[in-house]
Amino acid sequence: MFYCLNLLSQELIQENINGEAVNFKKVNVVDNKIKYEVDNILYIKKNDQLYQRVIDKNVNVRWFGAKGDGKNDDTKAIQKAISTGFPVEFGKGVFLVSSLTLPYYFKGLSLEGVGYNHWDDTAGTVLKAIGNQSILNPVNGCDWIRISNLRLDGANISDIGFNGQFGAGIIFQNVGVYNFKKYGVLSRQGLLRISECFFSNNKIGVELYSDSTISNTEITGGEICLRIVSGGNRLNNIWLNTSTESLLHMEPLDAQTGHQNTSMNNLYLGEVMNKTPNEKKFQVVIKGNDKKRIQQVQITNSFFVHATNTVGNNTFFSLDKADEIIISNCNFLGQNTYAKGNVYTDHFIVASDSHNIKIANNIIKGVNNSAIEIVKYCNDWSVLGNDFINCGGMKQNAVILVNSQNESRMFLQANRFIDYRDNKNIFALKCLTEKGCNFKDNYIIYPNSTVDESGNKVNTQLEKNFR
Repeated sequence: MFYCLNLLSQELIQENINGEAVNFKKVNVVDNKIKYEVDNILYIKKNDQLYQRVIDKNVNVRWFGAKGDGKNDDTKAIQKAISTGFPVEFGKGVFLVSSLTLPYYFKGLSLEGVGYNHWDDTAGTVLKAIGNQSILNPVNGCDWIRISNLRLDGANISDIGFNGQFGAGIIFQNVGVYNFKKYGVLSRQGLLRISECFFSNNKIGVELYSDSTISNTEITGGEICLRIVSGGNRLNNIWLNTSTESLLHMEPLDAQTGHQNTSMNNLYLGEVMNKTPNEKKFQVVIKGNDKKRIQQVQITNSFFVHATNTVGNNTFFSLDKADEIIISNCNFLGQNTYAKGNVYTDHFIVASDSHNIKIANNIIKGVNNSAIEIVKYCNDWSVLGNDFINCGGMKQNAVILVNSQNESRMFLQANRFIDYRDNKNIFALKCLTEKGCNFKDNYIIYPNSTVDESGNKVNTQLEKNFR
């Protein structure tokens, strides 16, 4: 294998390689310890003189024998192309591969196809698995790679499309990732840049580490669309839908990994497709642990929906051991009057041990039980300027239900509580914590004259609420 050559001459010759006229330049080997391979691809010998192929930009995998016919194993040919230390290009074709290693000296380089098609798994450039190994595997230090314009297909036998135990700063652009048994993309180094990509039918679409971005991308199907295991991430213009466990799962990787400062904007989240009746599923799970809480998360300008038949119920958010979370300027559409049997929207938010939460300027419609249910030990919430429309009434009649027996210091102001169903059992608030809530300047349009059903021992402050 060639490592390094000293080029002392620029004499050019032209040779026919597999029917293609290829230019070679003469080189002199001035150090006999230098290794190279006369492979009649990159290096040829003529009249005992060594010549090196003139490469303008990339090496093509077909130079090394890749067929791309969907029948032959192209792993060795593609690995040879990667091992040259040049950027690698693929033409059109289905390239069958087992596992490819991206070596240290491939850092800063690229793998580039001609495109892919979501509906046709043979169109464009396809790297299709023929074994259970991960397809792309960077080694330690192989960072800042660009992968673009191709499809990774696990064929439901490969575990991982891109195994990022190593490899930081990887760029994915216009990449389709399909049918992997564990992860479409797994990151443990962070700094990923994912844009214009599509993930479908992977057990976990993307597992994201710290300081990464995703934009203009859809992740659908599988068990979890997007799992974020560390903080500092930015997400914009993302579709997450039709997984079976959760759409977005935020949880620290372990007891040593921090999870702060993640911002999301303009998301679409649509349904968790329960496998069996009576399953409680959460579209978004934000869950810290005893050592590392999740903190400083912002979600804004987004749309959440639970409209199709999901067999069981959906709740939009579950918060546990989470602090300083802001959810603002979003639309939430539940089952509303279409709910029946096991198919209903249980809650907007269920929370425990979560503090300094701000819920502001959202429209929450058609949640069939309490829109917000505080289970235990949640302090210093602000619920401001939201519209709660047609919420409650299936099993719980309080739109805001605070079950916690601890101090809550919950502040609810300038919200609208509206019911167009003429449900006489609905009321706005039930607070069981002794410190109560501050319920002020809210507008309530309910047939029921009861605003608060907290009980005599609860010091809930009701001020200037309009009916």
